[in-house]
Amino acid sequence: MISNFKKIGMLLLIVFFASCNSSSNDLKIGIIENNKYSITKDLTEFKSNWNNILLENKIQGKITNLEIKKGFDIEGTPKDYYYLLATTTTKKAKIARMLLLEDNTFYLDTIDSTVAICHGSTDCTPDRFANKWGCNSDSIYDCKKTVILQMNE
Repeated sequence: MISNFKKIGMLLLIVFFASCNSSSNDLKIGIIENNKYSITKDLTEFKSNWNNILLENKIQGKITNLEIKKGFDIEGTPKDYYYLLATTTTKKAKIARMLLLEDNTFYLDTIDSTVAICHGSTDCTPDRFANKWGCNSDSIYDCKKTVILQMNE
């Protein structure tokens, strides 16, 4: 049986090699111009993959909207962060994945490739605290979080 440390080590190696094999164009998602965020990549494959994740997790709805958002993590050294946010037809599920901003261009974060799904109510929204995904909602008992490590897009 493989120890948990070996499993984690192998997972990190897979993530590292996957990130080395991706060109920066494959990872490019969008740009910022005049303080407006624009998605420049065709995200049809993202929608399909994330719709499959919703289905596998028995979460109702299909993705109808994708946008780049900015958040603020106040834990430790306070900092801004950027993420790709998907909203479903029911508006009761939102999916987020970290982005990196470099030279006014947004890229998928290959170090933090976790996907956070916040679902259960219309105000259940992904948020970061201490560099980890969480979910914020006024209706705390209806809001659930599912976090998935996504290897590639």
